[in-house]
Amino acid sequence: MCSCFVRLLVHVSNTALSLRDLIVDGAWNLSGLYTMLPSSIVEALLSLSPSLDAHLLDAWVWSPNRAGVYTAATAYQWLLQQRGLVVTGGDWQWLWKIRASEKVRVLIWFILHDALQVNSVRFRCHLAASPQCSRCSHPVEDVLHCLRDCLHSHEIWLHLQAFGWPQFNVSEVVTWIQSQVRGPHSTLFVSALWGLWRCWNERVLGEAKWTLHYTYSWIWNEEKEYDQYLAKSQERILGPLQIDRWKPPASAFVSLTIDGAYDHTQRRMGMGGVVRDQHGVWQFGFCAGMLEGDPLAAELSALRLQECASMFMDIHLLLARQWDIRLRHISREANGPADCLTGYGASQQCAFTYFDNPSDIVVPLLSQDVLTL
Repeated sequence: MCSCFVRLLVHVSNTALSLRDLIVDGAWNLSGLYTMLPSSIVEALLSLSPSLDAHLLDAWVWSPNRAGVYTAATAYQWLLQQRGLVVTGGDWQWLWKIRASEKVRVLIWFILHDALQVNSVRFRCHLAASPQCSRCSHPVEDVLHCLRDCLHSHEIWLHLQAFGWPQFNVSEVVTWIQSQVRGPHSTLFVSALWGLWRCWNERVLGEAKWTLHYTYSWIWNEEKEYDQYLAKSQERILGPLQIDRWKPPASAFVSLTIDGAYDHTQRRMGMGGVVRDQHGVWQFGFCAGMLEGDPLAAELSALRLQECASMFMDIHLLLARQWDIRLRHISREANGPADCLTGYGASQQCAFTYFDNPSDIVVPLLSQDVLTL
């Protein structure tokens, strides 16, 4: 392979000429070549010792690839070498195997290559007047600040109770991304990542100003869509899967779904509940947040907001009343609205909040439950 880049005009008499026609008895014979070649190319050819195999047909061979087959990857590597550039990077196969949509994979690719157009990158490219954060005025808006540490992003992660996730608070962006997309909350993480980037674009570059509640509910809705997408993908491979959904009560009954959670890092617990009729229509909801506690106390507090010592007795008294009551454990997927209010209660540290009408943060989840009836 010659490193010269010369544009040649091929003589009409040589258009049907093959390389085999220029090799005679193991040596070059350029006398039949009417195309004028630069002396550097002629010298490069004559320095090579050609050999032919009479049993093989002529074929194109791409020497940078050991298999002789041209690929875009080997061509890219070869071009970098011709320009004296060092080929750096690593194994990026894990990135393209993330359980997420292609748009999120591309977003993460930009993040890991320091190419996401946050203000520090835009300033470096002379596209912004300052590298500081336009939302909270922090001196430098890098990727971690934009997507996690900014006050606006921090509030969303706080609602999602993400600061208790393993390695969520690391300071190195590659470790942060890898640990979360491989962790137990990967679907919620990639949903929040995409939602926060959308929110940044709308608030900084666009005209629509996403509120905290709208961004929070958008992320939850996005996670539901991811769950459906992944379930369909897995169904094509493993067959139909049974996905737990909210089930309406019988006629004349109401459904009370509750949830409780405890954040070890913030040392506080939250609880919430939703009451709906047999048609999925909202009756009322509630949430609360308390300091200290533990996971069991959080779950029990969702039924009875008192001290843990008296909770068991209160619950037994409720069950002993003259009414027909049935208890059933449901999965997180079937308990989205209550789970959402639980996170809201924990983040607000409110003593008790009653909702006559559904809050904006639970409306998408309620609609999703009604659609599955």
